[in-house]
Amino acid sequence: IRCGDLEVDPSAMVIRRRGVQLHATAKEFHLLKLLMERAGRYVTKNDIEYALYDASSLVESNAIEVNIYNLRKKLGTDVIKSIRGVGYMIER
Repeated sequence: IRCGDLEVDPSAMVIRRRGVQLHATAKEFHLLKLLMERAGRYVTKNDIEYALYDASSLVESNAIEVNIYNLRKKLGTDVIKSIRGVGYMIER
């Protein structure tokens, strides 16, 4: 999956930006993959929780924000857009 200079390879669980491989946790990887699959559209926090966690898991109130923060540190702050109360998006 490609969006600009960002690439996610789901079969190898690899993330690359500008050709450089980045390390991410499994949750970060799956979150980024979800955002890239829906590139150009905002994904709500509820949609992210539903996609990343099973119904029996207790999700900390800031778990999504922590993963977004960590991804932004690794990818750069310009990759993941957010609108408070709406969700997160990666542009196409």
